Amino acid sequence: MTAPVAITMIFIGGFVAIPALGRWALQITEALAFLLATVVVVTIILFLCNRWPEYYANPRAPVVVTDPPLDD
Repeated sequence: MTAPVAITMIFIGGFVAIPALGRWALQITEALAFLLATVVVVTIILFLCNRWPEYYANPRAPVVVTDPPLDD
């Protein structure tokens, strides 16, 4: 079992098991869901930046592209 599969199983199991334990556990579940959603969004953004660097903001791309000076 790979690490992403194991982490996903822990989160999915938490959605079912933790709310049955009380209000504080429900808040922990919501925090875990928020963290999972954040990680998924950041992962998708990084994948898109790596896959299509010319279409999406890419930290490896130069901020300004300048043309060489023209010699008259």
